[in-house]
Amino acid sequence: MAEEQQQAFLAAVAALQQQAQQAALAQQQQQALNLSAQLQAQQLQQQQLPATFPNFNLPAVEKIGGPKYRQLLKTIEEIGKDLKPIYCNNKITTERYKRSLIHLRNLIRDCQSEVEKERVSQNQKLTAELAKLDKDHSSSRSGSLHVIEDYSNPSISTREIPTEGGVFRFTFLPDQSQLIAALTTGRLALISLEDYSITQSDVISDTMLLDVSPSPVPASTTVLSSTNQGSLILYDIDRMDTVLRWDAHSLPWTNEPCEVWTCEMVDDTVVCSGGEDTVLKVWDTRSTERPSSQIKVFDAGVTFIESIGDNKLLTGSYDELLRVIDMRAPKTPLHQVKCGGGVWHLEKCNGGWIASCMYGGWIIIDEQFNPIAQDSGAGKTLLYGSGLAPDGKTMAYCTFNDYTLTVSHLDDNRTWPEIYPIPA
Repeated sequence: MAEEQQQAFLAAVAALQQQAQQAALAQQQQQALNLSAQLQAQQLQQQQLPATFPNFNLPAVEKIGGPKYRQLLKTIEEIGKDLKPIYCNNKITTERYKRSLIHLRNLIRDCQSEVEKERVSQNQKLTAELAKLDKDHSSSRSGSLHVIEDYSNPSISTREIPTEGGVFRFTFLPDQSQLIAALTTGRLALISLEDYSITQSDVISDTMLLDVSPSPVPASTTVLSSTNQGSLILYDIDRMDTVLRWDAHSLPWTNEPCEVWTCEMVDDTVVCSGGEDTVLKVWDTRSTERPSSQIKVFDAGVTFIESIGDNKLLTGSYDELLRVIDMRAPKTPLHQVKCGGGVWHLEKCNGGWIASCMYGGWIIIDEQFNPIAQDSGAGKTLLYGSGLAPDGKTMAYCTFNDYTLTVSHLDDNRTWPEIYPIPA
């Protein structure tokens, strides 16, 4: 019995040893498999893999959630991924790169178009806002004309005539009994020099009036006025009614209406205009679809026109030149004078004309168009108007930046040492 128990015990031990050996072998096999897997992984990491190229597909605008500019940035980023393979002379990537450059050029043009559309849109919004602001505040505009009754003592002899709007330009009517003024509110104002009463027209333009010129024909009641939006207006001051209105000047590079700085009635059928487009135009009021002639000798905006008889025009321009032009042969001016500043206005005086030359001060020119006196220092604060009294010794000029009218007297050396500024 004891022997049987001993044999059974030995058999159990042998079975346990066999199981232990099998378990150890299985563990060794698992370890070997793990080691083999690790070695394979290391070999894969160390192995030189062939280059893989990006799958280049341009995203649509809606996929990147932005305008063409954002698509352009994304395209540039994608093209950058193709640069290294191109260095390896990969033909597929090179061809794709060429196609991408063509697409990139198209995107750049689209971006430029978007920028231009945005600029136009912003300009339209700004114009609308300014128009609204202008309309809201037009009733608060004010201006005035100052009449100096005794220029020898201007400080105590000035009479102020209030106007509804700012006075851009004014001139005498042919009978010299009235002034007519172009106002920034789109109205004309008639001022009597006898009792200083003022009569204003209805609004004849929803923009500013820049100039006014009466007809030189005796007994005519027609005047010509210009606007800052490219148009000319014939107006009857007796009936207080618009006779004719037409578009006259526009900028050549945008075709947008531009400022018509000056206008002149040669007679009741022939009128002239000059604008920011650097062109002086001659019109027949019986047919205003196109100008009778266009005079293009100016290098900047035309600021002043006056008929001086015999088909001759006296002109001023921002290009700092005074010109005398024959309308029958306009290509070569009869006279040309360099004035040292933009020639804004010309006024007849004894023996010639006096030119208001903005930052160039004033200059007096004789009837042969030779400069005989000048004060460029008077333009330091932007001189827009000047005149010489009939005595030939009293000068008056107004400057814009300091709101001042200055009256001075000429001495025997043709200088103006005595100055009496009159702040407006």
